[in-house]
Amino acid sequence: MAAQAPSPPGTNDTHVVSFPDSDKPKPRPNYFPRSVPRDFGQRLVKVHGDPFAWWMGQFFKYAMRMTEGFQEYVEKLGARLGFESPIVGIQVRRTDKLRHDSRFIELEEYMEVVDDFFDDLEVRGTNVTTRRIYLATDDPGVLQEAKKFPNYKFVFNEDSVASASLGRRGSVDNMKYLMADILFLSRSDFLVCGMSSNICRLAYELMQTLHSDATRKLVSLDLPFCIHGQTAQEVEARFPHTPRSTVTANTEGAFPFHPEKALTLTFSFLSSLSGREIALQKGDRVVRSVHYYSRHRNYHDGFWHGTNLRTGKSGFYPIYKTFEVQSLADTPSFDWIDRREEQLGLDLRKNFK
Repeated sequence: MAAQAPSPPGTNDTHVVSFPDSDKPKPRPNYFPRSVPRDFGQRLVKVHGDPFAWWMGQFFKYAMRMTEGFQEYVEKLGARLGFESPIVGIQVRRTDKLRHDSRFIELEEYMEVVDDFFDDLEVRGTNVTTRRIYLATDDPGVLQEAKKFPNYKFVFNEDSVASASLGRRGSVDNMKYLMADILFLSRSDFLVCGMSSNICRLAYELMQTLHSDATRKLVSLDLPFCIHGQTAQEVEARFPHTPRSTVTANTEGAFPFHPEKALTLTFSFLSSLSGREIALQKGDRVVRSVHYYSRHRNYHDGFWHGTNLRTGKSGFYPIYKTFEVQSLADTPSFDWIDRREEQLGLDLRKNFK
């Protein structure tokens, strides 16, 4: 039947369509990722930092409703491991992920972010007696790396780490441990991981259902939040930008007690980006480079890599001078869905009289 069925979207009388075995159907429906329903999307973008992540979170919260037995298992496991706030979740994804999707990231790079989080808590007046981390990983070697940080208490499910090997991955036990890891990561006060991992993305999406806006409760060490096969993520320039060039500073007289140190220095602001920034005019559309950071470190320095659609130039641009272009899907309104369900209910009741 599928071979005889028409291609999407069909017509109003079509009961079956032949959906292509691909993430890139033609024509592409506008309700594909990264879109949110127009019905509430225009309001959502005004109050949330990552509307699409919030929207995805609603689906997964519903799909991942816990059975009574699994909820009891998670609660007992959390008590046994000592899952207590304040706690930072870290997910270190390695093994097969390193072949194509991500660079090797040392645990030290994760810990730099964790240090900042706990330091900030203490500066704000929180009395942190134990710097606690929930660690999820598919690489047992990470547990040895964690011993380099004696000032932190790492809690982890040893069964989860052991069952995450390529040979045992996908088993019934592994899936149970994996689901528990995801829940603990999403319930952490802060999350450090790499969005190249589906586990990181899912935990982030679930976080959105536990907070009014969890956008700033996560740092991704590689990709931004994205979905495989999504529509290109575009931003629009709200201000023009001129790439910064190398400048010269004369330090003569800057060292009055050590005149021998007087010299001329040539430097550039944020030298790592010198010569690699792109020019922007107000209104320019830029496609964010999602996979650039699968092979390059994401410094979270206020710049992002992308391609200016007007000029075709690729490079870094200042994030604050842009805003995300939100994709809104023309799906039926929820009011219409409610009315339709009410009508279906009335029709069913009439048929059973």
